[in-house]
Amino acid sequence: MVASYTANLAAFLVLDQPEKGLTGITDPRLRNPSANFSFGTVLNSNVYQYFKRHVELSTMFRKMEAHNVEKVSDALSSLING
Repeated sequence: MVASYTANLAAFLVLDQPEKGLTGITDPRLRNPSANFSFGTVLNSNVYQYFKRHVELSTMFRKMEAHNVEKVSDALSSLING
């Protein structure tokens, strides 16, 4: 009985692990995003300029270019509406 409970609990815990948040700018999901993961920023913002300036972030900068927006309100709308 205990073994069955333990096995069921272990299976549940393995299957029910929530998505972890980003760990920072070096997070592998930002460096090598999957097809269903996109990110961007506001054009000409400080964040945009930071990515544009740093050579080591050039791959990330190119991947986010398609998802950049003109205004903060556009970014918020994208987040809310998916």
